[in-house]
Amino acid sequence: MTQRQLQAGCLAVALLLLGAVPAGAAPRKGVGLFAGLARHSASANLTSGALAGQSSSYSSSGLSVGGEYQFLVPDDLTVAPFVMTTSERTGGALKSGQTAAHGILGIEGRKWKNDAYVGAHVGLYWEGLSGSALGTTMSASGLGFGLAIGWESPKSQLFAFAQLDQFKLAYADAEVKETGVRVQAGYRWK
Repeated sequence: MTQRQLQAGCLAVALLLLGAVPAGAAPRKGVGLFAGLARHSASANLTSGALAGQSSSYSSSGLSVGGEYQFLVPDDLTVAPFVMTTSERTGGALKSGQTAAHGILGIEGRKWKNDAYVGAHVGLYWEGLSGSALGTTMSASGLGFGLAIGWESPKSQLFAFAQLDQFKLAYADAEVKETGVRVQAGYRWK
């Protein structure tokens, strides 16, 4: 399945969910903290040194935590600045025992229908790689975007969401294109 097919599928599921959601309460403003699972897939093109022009791929998966503040905007829209971070184990071209960390500092706009929403966000993405085989810790950052679908309970402050991200990173000797998927649940304070 290609990246475009995956994005189109997520958007189609989100639209179907919004059409099938029963009536409920309006979204709430306030601080939300959340935790869940994350998975990233990366394709790296080496840009310097003896291996310039070659490519490799790697993946990572682990735990994700974050926080946001959701602002109410007129009608059925909200805006939520957010921060997320992960701690992950790697696979693929990176040796076993390597670790990866990913972070996002972003802002998301959400279109609500009853208790569910479809969101789009932009942000600054960061990746750190470390482990004995690397001999050092490497990090890179870059801009990216993503889509999300979510739900807030009308009877409590619980919420859940899934998000798909796509971003590019520039290391000193490699350009990396990554896709991330996160599934999270949280609690919102009024």
